[in-house]
Amino acid sequence: MIELTPSTPLAPVEKRTLIIAMTERSGSTNLCSVLAKLGPFGDPEEYFNPQGLMETAPADLGATNASDYLAKLAARSDVFCFKVSVSHWAPFRNRARSVFPNARYVFLDRLDIEAQAISLYRAKSSWVWHERRDWAKQADGSEFDAAALDACREHLMKGKAKWAEFFFNNDIKPLHIQYEHMLADMPKAVQMICGEAGLLVFKGNVPGGEYKILRDSITDAWKDRLQALRVGTSPGQ
Repeated sequence: MIELTPSTPLAPVEKRTLIIAMTERSGSTNLCSVLAKLGPFGDPEEYFNPQGLMETAPADLGATNASDYLAKLAARSDVFCFKVSVSHWAPFRNRARSVFPNARYVFLDRLDIEAQAISLYRAKSSWVWHERRDWAKQADGSEFDAAALDACREHLMKGKAKWAEFFFNNDIKPLHIQYEHMLADMPKAVQMICGEAGLLVFKGNVPGGEYKILRDSITDAWKDRLQALRVGTSPGQ
């Protein structure tokens, strides 16, 4: 496995780059499944997750070091596109302009942080992170845990703040896409993202995503329980 830290030597990626800066459970996997079908973006993935693709992708690409890994990833598509959470952005945080000199950013976020925290907690506790449209419904089995849910909410809030700090410190104005708006009009969101990357795509040519929405009645019930706990009442009062 290739080591990637803030001090790892990295050569600049000169290719046009689109970085999807995300907070967890904001629809990034479904969005990337749409972008992958368009062609120019290749197969956008979370390539810098040390518990994910960073474990296998460098060897699969025959990369010998971190710079080689970046170069081989970028060479596979017209636009080098990837998604990344703020916790995996640390190797690039203080040198983003030098490593990705031709980058544009999409900040993918979610308005309803309560639902986002519930989604994150349920994914962590059940290991059901995604469901493709052609998969049967997977068992969840998560149990309500107010402390754990609050911890997820705090984690997400810190992530949003860290991304905001990065953009401010580097004078970057990302294209801000909210999960709720994307859900309401995915073709419009994709059209805007393509425009950010310098590509023209008509809304009618935007394909559908490959993943289901996992939010269900449990999400709403847990939101009510959390609100009741915060104001010291019982749900329904």
